[in-house]
Amino acid sequence: MKDTTWHSFMDNQFVRLAVVLGLALIVTAVIAAGVAITFLNQHNTVTSSGVARTTVQADSAYLLVTISTDSADGSDSGANKKLEADTKTVTAFLGKHDVLDMEMTVEPITTTNSYEGSNASARDIQIRSSRVSDMAALAGALSTLSVAGETISVSTPEYYYTKIPELQITLAGEALASAQAQAKAIARQSGHSLGSLQSSSSRDPIIQIPNTEGSYSYNSNANEINMIQKEVVMTVDATFYLK
Repeated sequence: MKDTTWHSFMDNQFVRLAVVLGLALIVTAVIAAGVAITFLNQHNTVTSSGVARTTVQADSAYLLVTISTDSADGSDSGANKKLEADTKTVTAFLGKHDVLDMEMTVEPITTTNSYEGSNASARDIQIRSSRVSDMAALAGALSTLSVAGETISVSTPEYYYTKIPELQITLAGEALASAQAQAKAIARQSGHSLGSLQSSSSRDPIIQIPNTEGSYSYNSNANEINMIQKEVVMTVDATFYLK
């Protein structure tokens, strides 16, 4: 005796459609699983970025002093004589404020001719010193210096940290360790363990102003040269094998 119930059930078009769709989903899942396995086999690495930062104090300061004058008779010699005399006045003033000769660079005089027939002459005196904490006071003292018939302008002190190359080595190691820790966590989440380092590259260090509120801008800040305290940030990108 034939089982007419089963045949009747299979003859239903909706049942047949459901069976076909079910088989299709199974095939698709198998194919997808195969693609995923192939992807992992071909790309068995993980890449992460690590960041390290530290705060440093500037170890070098820079100040620019400019003396300028006009010669009403239009002669270069008149203006230059004034500048030579005033240069001695300014350098003597700097010496009294403990600025060493080796910390001063006296530039040649430059002259500009005006349409009115007068000549404007100027001379720069550059000061570079490791006595960072004294530079602001020196700039203030220079701004009060008066020389008859001349103009003395003083720049805002600039502060630099000169040991960045040495610091890069330490920060790069710390940033790589940070990248490895992140990569290890990613590997664990994907059911793998972290293997050896395949490659790594470090980005140029960023020097910026530390924010007292605890937040930082990760872009280079040109205003950091006017601050004694700076933050140096180093980023390393690293790729590790997965096991």
